Amino acid sequence: METLIKKFNNIQEIHLKSKGYSMHPLLDKGDVIYFKKKSFSKIKENDLLVFYKNKNLICHRTIYKDRKNRFLISRGDNNLKDDGRIYPKQILGVVTKIKRESKIFDPENLYLVQSTYYFEEILKLKKELEKKKINHLFLKGLPVHLYYEGSHPRRIYADFDLLIERKSQKKAAEILSNLDYQPLETSLFKKNLSQEKNKKVFLRNHSSKWPILIDLHFETSFLMTQLINLSLLYPKDLINKLTKEMLNTKKIISLQGQKFSFPREDYFFVYLCLHLFHHNLSGSFRYRLIERILTKKKASQKKLLKMSQEIISRFKLEGFVYPVSFFLRKYYYPLPASFLSKIKPKCWLKGFYTRKFLLKTNIFSDRGRVDDGVFRFINLLILSPAPLWKKIFVFFNLEVILAVYFVFYTKIKTFLFGLKRFYPHASIAR
Repeated sequence: METLIKKFNNIQEIHLKSKGYSMHPLLDKGDVIYFKKKSFSKIKENDLLVFYKNKNLICHRTIYKDRKNRFLISRGDNNLKDDGRIYPKQILGVVTKIKRESKIFDPENLYLVQSTYYFEEILKLKKELEKKKINHLFLKGLPVHLYYEGSHPRRIYADFDLLIERKSQKKAAEILSNLDYQPLETSLFKKNLSQEKNKKVFLRNHSSKWPILIDLHFETSFLMTQLINLSLLYPKDLINKLTKEMLNTKKIISLQGQKFSFPREDYFFVYLCLHLFHHNLSGSFRYRLIERILTKKKASQKKLLKMSQEIISRFKLEGFVYPVSFFLRKYYYPLPASFLSKIKPKCWLKGFYTRKFLLKTNIFSDRGRVDDGVFRFINLLILSPAPLWKKIFVFFNLEVILAVYFVFYTKIKTFLFGLKRFYPHASIAR
């Protein structure tokens, strides 16, 4: 391997054939990648790296770069786990072109074409929402990226989130249907146990173009979207109140000659922290968005954090926002220690759990769907502002009982599948 690395270092541009699907859909098995050397100091997040680790050549996306320029972290777009720390001596170069069959393309041009198409489709939906006078907010997605980053994304965007009033969900669903979007079922159970959902997901998938996924939210949901009735852990009236305040204090911004509705920065900061908590503190691009919001409001950052702290306190969100703020300060943005001190959970059990378990989370990797759900439920249960008796009564909730059954069933099924794989001739008594 060392001899191969030295050979590569003397060549200006190299091409290699891709294996596997860790970078799908950008890279498929059999694609040829072209890469060039690039100094470590000039490598940026979202660059496609070619590096070696454990005697393997790997091509994955840069998802984090150390602020002191010592190492970076990469991960395959289609992988749950990151690659760990990658040091300068391991890096061979950065991808410049990709060849698929007889076509050669630059990934940067592909991102630009996809985001241009994506933006045009968003404008069509926005126009219809405004025509029907549906109050809405863009919570994440391409418009948010363009405004806070000031440039097109350097990755493929697949979805965006909209917040609307619950009373408008029927009108919004009709608009999406007229625009060829189809509803997707994301519930754990075939039959809905609750008539009131906190969001719906819609997909537009044209075979000749890129799919677009829309998460249509009816509340600022950060609990568990598959389990609707968790009001014992966090009061429904507080969620409704936060949703109403976000919609009533929205900020109108100008972007490429169009007007968009975003949450006001203090509410946006709090919401994105809750969104990260919902995703078990994982997602480098989610932290980066919060960092961009704070940077854009640097002149009035003290005021922004003070207003955010007031929202956190008023809605009893300390247990959910503190761990996100901790990792934000550790990896991305120097939040004042005084801010973290003011939102730190006062309860000894929450403090112990956060310190001993939650703050040891690897924020650059994900778990599988089932493990994610279990971890999210445990976090909610322990960090919820609800009294102990309410937390106990959660386990008598039919949705929770069925979810526990689903977890055990999935785990046992996975175990038996693994057993059969390693012992193909073994028979299991019935």
